[in-house]
Amino acid sequence: MPKAKTNKIVGWEARRKRLLARRAEISVTQDDVAARGGLTQEYVSKIENGTAHATTYETRARLAKGLRLSMTAVVALLEGS
Repeated sequence: MPKAKTNKIVGWEARRKRLLARRAEISVTQDDVAARGGLTQEYVSKIENGTAHATTYETRARLAKGLRLSMTAVVALLEGS
């Protein structure tokens, strides 16, 4: 039986590259980002893989903390601006 399609966020490939580059830059794993930001590793993975939006202020703030970025920088990273 074929797998169901996952609804991916438009532009998720570029977002993934930016997130992976930032994690590599500061030498952290998804687990590290999750622990530091108060998220689960699974949720960080979903953000990177385009199946979670990370649109709330709280989620973005947690991701910023996990990635050691300002809110402005994490918004730019997520939105590609």
